[in-house]
Amino acid sequence: MLRKSHTLSMLTTAIAVAALAAPATAATYEDLHNPDTKAAAIEAQREQPVYQDLRNPDTKAAAIEAQREQAVYQDLRNPDSKAAAIEAQRGTPAETPAPLTIAQSPGFDWGDAGIGAGIALGLLLIALSVSFTVAHRRNRAATT
Repeated sequence: MLRKSHTLSMLTTAIAVAALAAPATAATYEDLHNPDTKAAAIEAQREQPVYQDLRNPDTKAAAIEAQREQAVYQDLRNPDSKAAAIEAQRGTPAETPAPLTIAQSPGFDWGDAGIGAGIALGLLLIALSVSFTVAHRRNRAATT
C-alpha cells in the first residue's frame, strides 16, 4: 500500500511540475508562413474596404437607382401626418377625430368580490375535508 501511494504521489507531483513548466517554456506566436504569402496577406488586408456590401447584385442596383431618384429632402413623417400636412397646405380642413372619453370605474364590484369569496370558501372546505380524512384514517390504523 505504501508503494502504491508513493508512486501515485510521485506521478501527481510530476504532472504538476510539467503543467507549471509548460507555459513558461512555451514559445511565443511565430508566423511560419512563406514570406510571399505573408506579404500577400498583409496587402489583401490593406486593400479590403472598410464597408463590404454583401447584398444581392439586383438589390444593390435597385438601391442605387432609388438613391438617384430620391430628392435631397426625405420626408420621414408618419403617413397620417403627411396626409394632414398636405391637406393643410391645400387649404382643406383635415378631419379632426372626436375627443376620447375615458370611462370611469364605478367603484367596488360586489359581483367580483362574491366570486372571490366563493372560491376561497370552496378551497377552505376542500382543505378541511382532506385534513379530516387523513386524521380519521390515522386513528383507525392505530386502533386496529
